[in-house]
Amino acid sequence: MSSDPEAPDAQPRGWRDLHPGALALVFADAGAGLFPLTRERDKLGVPFGGEYRMIDFALSNCLNSGLRRVRVFVRRRSPEIDRHLRMGWRVLSGELGEFLEVVSPGEDSGGDAYGAGAAVVSGACATPGHDLETVCVLIGDQICRMDYGELLEAHARRRADLTVACRRDAAGHAPFGTVEADNDDRLKSIARVRPSREGEGGRVLVPVGAYAFARPALERFAGEFGSRDGLDLFRDVVPAVARRGRAFAWIPSDPSNRGDGFYWRDVRTIDAYHEASIDLVGDPPALDLYDARWPVRTHREQRAPTKIVSSSTSSEAERSIMGAGCLISGGRVEGSVLFPNVRLHDGSLVSDSVLMRDVTIGKGATVRRAIVDEGVSIAPGERIGVDPDLDRRRFTVSPGGVVVVPRVEQTV
Repeated sequence: MSSDPEAPDAQPRGWRDLHPGALALVFADAGAGLFPLTRERDKLGVPFGGEYRMIDFALSNCLNSGLRRVRVFVRRRSPEIDRHLRMGWRVLSGELGEFLEVVSPGEDSGGDAYGAGAAVVSGACATPGHDLETVCVLIGDQICRMDYGELLEAHARRRADLTVACRRDAAGHAPFGTVEADNDDRLKSIARVRPSREGEGGRVLVPVGAYAFARPALERFAGEFGSRDGLDLFRDVVPAVARRGRAFAWIPSDPSNRGDGFYWRDVRTIDAYHEASIDLVGDPPALDLYDARWPVRTHREQRAPTKIVSSSTSSEAERSIMGAGCLISGGRVEGSVLFPNVRLHDGSLVSDSVLMRDVTIGKGATVRRAIVDEGVSIAPGERIGVDPDLDRRRFTVSPGGVVVVPRVEQTV
């Protein structure tokens, strides 16, 4: 545990410093890279971290940062995501002008992060009230810990039309392209692909999926280009606003003040999702879920505590996260993430894996480097993640060798 919940600065700054003039729009793409986890659920509803769903991290950042007007765009409206948001996020007050709205593609043409330009423009121009100053666009298919309040403050201080949150690791993964900025962080260029070298007098930075737009800049864009369907956020809106106005890069700090930099992981593929999940069991973890200064909120069902007992063989648990209601009965779990109500029976072994809610691992079964979706029962003696050829014949196997057992396979 890296923080003292009783410390004077234990509460996030956003609980004190609100940003009533800002609207947050949260998007994700269709989730093809996470198939089959997205076969029956919206990408923002994919479980992560033993208790949470992916949407919880962007929404927790909003709440902790003082952003209390939020619109979430889902590609697949389902009772599962609706119930999660309704039950877990009833903390905003309509009487104070706060809201959390869920918009599906049937209600708005901008349900995709990579075609969200129309939704961003219409969100700025059609939101009731005259107090809206800034539209904060957030890409929700990533796991990050970021203070959006600092982004908004930097945006206002520079009187910017556009501010792009970036990281310095220009050699790393760049899912949203790159930007080049001068020594004053003023944007010089925006590229969808990484340049071969940095330009003269500039630095190449990598956007991390958070953008602050001044409302007047988006209204000017709408007057010139309209809010027609098919506008792309990265191809159309961001470059046009940057060319016509004051555009800056902004590099986040760590909102928990631990000094190890802000946390950001793109989890748009099975391998990236698995790696980010296993990151959580490190010592210290790359992302500290126990930090009271930057809590992650979610909806938790009422369940009994987790229990570890021995049967004919002893139970062991090492470097793992386990949600409520798990029962380890003679099994061994190491370096894994277990969601609520998982059962491990006598002689079973789970290693470097993610087991989602209501998974059962039968007697003597082995699961290595795998993601097992909700409600799946692994038969006694089954071996997953041991024989790559057999795994590929039965399941989805990622380029990095992670086996995905989908929930359509109720018994394996």
